[in-house]
Amino acid sequence: MNWHTLLLASTLVFGVLSVVAVLAAVRFGPLGGRFIMPRLSLPGDLGVRLTSTRLGLQVHVDPEGGGAVAGVGRLAARSLFPAARFPRFTVRTFSAFARPSRGRPGGWADPAAPLYALRFGAWEVEAEAALWRQPFGYRDDGRLDPETLVRLVKADWNYFTAYAWGVPLDAVAACDRLEGAAIHVAQGGRVRVGERGWDRLLLDGVDVAAPGLGQDGRRPVAPDALVAALWRFGLGVAPPAAVGPSFAPVRLRLRLRISHRSSVDEDRGRLHHTAILFAAARDDDPGAEALLDRQERGLDEAAALLAGFGFPGDPPVALRSDGIP
Repeated sequence: MNWHTLLLASTLVFGVLSVVAVLAAVRFGPLGGRFIMPRLSLPGDLGVRLTSTRLGLQVHVDPEGGGAVAGVGRLAARSLFPAARFPRFTVRTFSAFARPSRGRPGGWADPAAPLYALRFGAWEVEAEAALWRQPFGYRDDGRLDPETLVRLVKADWNYFTAYAWGVPLDAVAACDRLEGAAIHVAQGGRVRVGERGWDRLLLDGVDVAAPGLGQDGRRPVAPDALVAALWRFGLGVAPPAAVGPSFAPVRLRLRLRISHRSSVDEDRGRLHHTAILFAAARDDDPGAEALLDRQERGLDEAAALLAGFGFPGDPPVALRSDGIP
């Protein structure tokens, strides 16, 4: 099937997929319906249209977990969060990404698009205090744990997104490696939203799986046909590029803002909650820093989303760097 036919087929099944999406909520397990995020916007005009998820996709990262959403939580746990170091946890992901539009079939999946393989938004990670001494992303001394946060970036890009869309598992797994990776990490101090401080982390050189197609004959796979159809409908499918291999990794530059709180659940006891806002650009993009600035402004404009992460009392004011200790 060529890409013209695939694009036409995606358009024709829109009505069917709208119904299927409701059924898929049951198939995939619970979505983070109590965490509803306002639409994210990208200030300025990049010539793209954004899709912004309102309900967080919920994934249980557990090496013995079930097969919801093509088994991405189990695969991510076994590759990136070995049980000897990382107990099970749950992550909810919300993001905005370029969607296919007339004259530009790819969007997120189109290597020629300005937001190719990019998303920006938020994660909420929930971990049982009985299993985790500190909130996810933090060390025992209360400082940030950059390695764990890099693993989360890779889990989302590689498994929750690329693998579910159809990037073959071997191409995904090739991007999981951390040992010897040239990742630059910098602490960015703290920023404040209302009365709450957020730790800032800058990452540069994070390799992740990407969906670009080349002339080598490799094409997307479908570990779960329903999941792949939904992901490709939302994220797009682009024609093969004239040169280069399929599924070549993309190197990211990211800005993260991290905060945490605790709650008590009747069944599971005390829970740690970590909220992470993320902005991302490709490392090889000369305009990477400007794009990150624009994404962060887009997140600022949606600061009311913080109430959705269970951080009551924080008014929807813009984030600002103020040297909070």
